[in-house]
Amino acid sequence: MCIENAYFLPDDLTRKESINAAKRGVKVEIIVPGKLIDQKLVRAASKRHWPELLKANAKIYEYQPTMVHVKLMIVNGTFVSVGSGNFDNRSISLNDEANLDVLDRNFAAQQTRLFEMDKKQSHEMALDEIGGLHPSSRRRVWLRRNFKLRLASRSRVIAVGAKLGRLPILKKYYAELTKYWLDRDGSRIHSSCRIHLATWFADLGRKHEPDGL
Repeated sequence: MCIENAYFLPDDLTRKESINAAKRGVKVEIIVPGKLIDQKLVRAASKRHWPELLKANAKIYEYQPTMVHVKLMIVNGTFVSVGSGNFDNRSISLNDEANLDVLDRNFAAQQTRLFEMDKKQSHEMALDEIGGLHPSSRRRVWLRRNFKLRLASRSRVIAVGAKLGRLPILKKYYAELTKYWLDRDGSRIHSSCRIHLATWFADLGRKHEPDGL
């Protein structure tokens, strides 16, 4: 099974089945973006579950040349799914995505060649490069800072939205964005982010919400 995806955040069931397949001897290879990614929080959240996959003998590669935005899955050299869908809850539950599913060995062979070309330009990740099942204290600090900076920049957008009467829509969007992008496992990192978000929205309401909103 070959997976190449820009945002690899599979749900518990998909992750569990991928791990079980790898343990049975199925060749599971995954290509994701490296440092050149437009959503660094997604990369950090994704890495939390890589050790589980690596310990099951799955292979994970980070694409090096640039941001990779491929959305591809190949199974048994026969089935191919390619399109706009990402491996995350938001893409599956909310976004309007379109994938082409093809059951054809020739087409699968063509896509496998492309996958192998990208793999040659990728770095294979080792377990000791990830640092265990949970991020280090340094990464926790980095995530909190990064999240707060993103919220600070959005406050300017919200301020303009309030003037245009679009505040409820913007608030709903950012709340859903946070809910689906961040890992929901009750960890200290994401609990901190959620607390900060709630505080930020409360403060935003006092500053920008019109009476009666």
